[in-house]
Amino acid sequence: MNKKHQNIIETFVRNTLGCTCPDEIFDRIDLQSSIPELSGDIRSLRLVLGNRLLVYLVAGLSNIVSSETLSPLVSCGVRDRDAHQLNRFRLVLLVPEDFEPMGIQLSFQSMSMVDERVHLHFVPNHDIREPLRP
Repeated sequence: MNKKHQNIIETFVRNTLGCTCPDEIFDRIDLQSSIPELSGDIRSLRLVLGNRLLVYLVAGLSNIVSSETLSPLVSCGVRDRDAHQLNRFRLVLLVPEDFEPMGIQLSFQSMSMVDERVHLHFVPNHDIREPLRP
């Protein structure tokens, strides 16, 4: 991965997601252009940083995000995090700027598989740059 892309990813993780991870996690960045376990209709990207942090970026769900569509995404990420012995999982939903996340946030917080190592983020589509665009 080139230095420019590495800097974009680090800025996104630190500034947009608010991660306070140590610098060394950015020494190893694995990026997959999709999450194989998810439906082909869902545009996604899987990012693993330093064998510690798992990030799923998911696009195109803003009109259909509900607890029914969110639950499989969270379950998939938690299974992936645990199977690869990663520390944290962050699910990032790319949404329009006027998206109202309150109902979805409440559904997320009530899911049984959510623990202190699982986080949900809503990020406006226009804030995502290559190489993070699913």
